[in-house]
Amino acid sequence: MAVGIIADMQRVVTLPMMGQTMEEGVIVKWFKQIGDRVEKGDLLFEVLTDKTNIEVDSTEQGYLRKVLVPLETTVPVGAPIAILTDTADEPIEETIDRRLASPRARTVAAEKGIDLRTVEVSDGGVIRASQVEGLQGAIGSYWRRQTAEAVSRSWREAPHVTLFAEAVMPNETGVLARIAQACGRALAQMPEINVRWSGQGIVPFDEVNVGLAVALDDGLAVASLVEPHRSETIKVESEIKRLAELARQNKLGPNDTQPAAITVSNLGAFGIDGFTPIITPGQTFILGVGARKQRPIVLDGQVVAAFTVPLSLSFDHRAVDGVPAARLLGLIKLGLEEE
Repeated sequence: MAVGIIADMQRVVTLPMMGQTMEEGVIVKWFKQIGDRVEKGDLLFEVLTDKTNIEVDSTEQGYLRKVLVPLETTVPVGAPIAILTDTADEPIEETIDRRLASPRARTVAAEKGIDLRTVEVSDGGVIRASQVEGLQGAIGSYWRRQTAEAVSRSWREAPHVTLFAEAVMPNETGVLARIAQACGRALAQMPEINVRWSGQGIVPFDEVNVGLAVALDDGLAVASLVEPHRSETIKVESEIKRLAELARQNKLGPNDTQPAAITVSNLGAFGIDGFTPIITPGQTFILGVGARKQRPIVLDGQVVAAFTVPLSLSFDHRAVDGVPAARLLGLIKLGLEEE
């Protein structure tokens, strides 16, 4: 939790960055009431990010004197959200630049999907419901908007290239877990591309984690398998189920969304033969997985039927060139076929 000083006895609580790709969040719960004493380490508020719900502890002590952000309000990282004071009756310095709106205006805006930051303030300095009721809001849930913003940003900023391969997988058990393990093993063999691109250049990852794309009712979430190549397949399968359930309940924690260079997106259950997945912002690769089914292949000069899985690896050409990306896909394919 970030805190800034606005007076000798007052501190402004701002929304902290809870992940390397987080740009904004929605305040969904306050654990303290106005006037409550807050100690360091106390739960202060809960924020919904583009990945999960996160409970945020206070890094300061004092009294919660003012909440600047109503529930269900989207705020950017670094925005002021509350004021703490040293005493319970300390006067509040009104130096925070923020947009005011009536409760009814906020309710209407939430129902219509309208961002109040785009609405002009009335003469009295407060946005009224009448100003919002005639506006056409965006349609879609928070998750839908977050997914739309994430894929748009990725497609706009990262030059995508997609490579294709097909892996023979006669064993039908634990397909997704084995693919995640193969991704981890392949990246561990090529640590020079276990990286991401930032505005200043290439940034390496400390661990070899593998992201897992989870479909929600109205959007996507990305969880992380921590070094799945170091675990048994049955344990990875169990972890995939756990993460998927938490994601659908909006209960992924920071440990469930560790940084990763690659994500696996599996559409095989829908009979898809192949697709070109969009890279998760803050990552370099995404592996699209199609349906495992019998297809004709050439084996020892003969055309035979074999169970294969189509693989499509999209990569960010800013961070990685074609040859190492092709080697990575080759290692993933080899790892699956050698099992």
